[in-house]
Formats: sequence, structure tokens, C-alpha cells
Amino acid sequence: MKSVQGQQAFYAPSLLLVTVVTIVISGCGASSSQPAATNQFTLKPGKVDNFYVLCSSLDDAKKPRYIKYLFTGTLQNNTNNIYSEGTIKMKMSITLENGTILTEKDLNDIPFNDILSHQFLHNWKPGQTFGVNRLVSISIPVEYADYPVKDVVVEYSAKLVDKINQTQENDVITSVSVMDKWKAVVKKAKVGRTDADDDNFPAKILNGKVVAASPEDGDKKELIDE
Repeated sequence: MKSVQGQQAFYAPSLLLVTVVTIVISGCGASSSQPAATNQFTLKPGKVDNFYVLCSSLDDAKKPRYIKYLFTGTLQNNTNNIYSEGTIKMKMSITLENGTILTEKDLNDIPFNDILSHQFLHNWKPGQTFGVNRLVSISIPVEYADYPVKDVVVEYSAKLVDKINQTQENDVITSVSVMDKWKAVVKKAKVGRTDADDDNFPAKILNGKVVAASPEDGDKKELIDE
């Protein structure tokens, strides 16, 4: 009788262990089977990939007014598809310390505020690299520099037309946390530093006349062309 009870005591926890392991393994399999959109395209930043502080061209005092993100780089087509046309788009979001997520509509709902947040492409072939000349985020009011921010994310997406396969795709290329860059631009805005006014942005940055230095730096360094 003791032997039977001993066997039952042994098999019960063993069965529980097997069940737990099976659940964990099946859960891992389900997670790994999710498609990764980033495998379809490779996005590489260029010489400009940062936040900048803008002032109004009408403001003689040149006080900080907006914060914008500017991106240049390359995007490679890793698929076997030829895309007859498409749009590459940048989108910003801010997560506050209390968990609230502020989308672009929350941050600034001025009509056409995202007019420079996208770039068009045509006849994009497999293995071909597309040059992203510039993607400019919406204008984020400088007042958000005072908010308790937990994370800032830049999302790059693609809306593509494949006429051969008669398909239209909407893919997230990648989502990048830029919290460290946000902290740096907040410090700059709080001490009154600006990079350009709204009439000269983004041309002033792209022409290599100024780069965003930290508030602790006494001088502004120029961009070095790659």
C-alpha cells in the first residue's frame, strides 16, 4: 500500500512538470511563428537621425517653439517583389510615465502637419536600395519638454503596390525607441537653444551647417558628410 501511494506521489508532480513544459514549448512556438516585417526591408540611418529644436522665423528672440525629428538613410528591398509605387512614412508617439500614449493627433492636430513625414518611390526592384532623402516628423510643441515622458518611439512604415501579384501591402518596417535623443533635445530646449527656424528647416541641417550639440557644449559642431 505504501508502494502504491509512493508511486502516486511521484507521478503527480512529474505529470504537472510535463504539462508545464509542454505549455511553455507550445507558447514559444506560437510566438516565433509570428511574421517579422523587418525581415522584408532593411532601414539604415544616414548622417541625420535626430531631434531638432525650431523657433519661428517671425520671432526675433528665437525662442524654442517646436521639436521635430529628421531622418535620412537608405531602405533596401529584401523581398522578391517589384513594387510599382509606394510610400515610406514616419510616425511619432510619446508614452507618458502614467502609461498614457500620445499619438500624433494628440501631440499636434494642425492640418497637413505631417506633410513631410512621407516619401514616394517608384519601380522598386528586389535587392534595390532606395535613398530616403528626408523624413520630417510633425511639429511637437516645445511644452512637451516639461512632461514626464517614459518613452518616445519613431515608427517607419511602407504602403506598397505590387502590380505583378495584384497586391497592396501595408507593413511596419521598424519601430525605434529614441528616448535618449529625446532627453538630449529636452535639455537643449530648456536652456533656450535652437537649431533653425521654421523657414530654414530642414535645409539648414541637411546642408551640414549645424548639428545638435548637447547643452553642455559651448560650441556647435558641423556635420561631416559621409
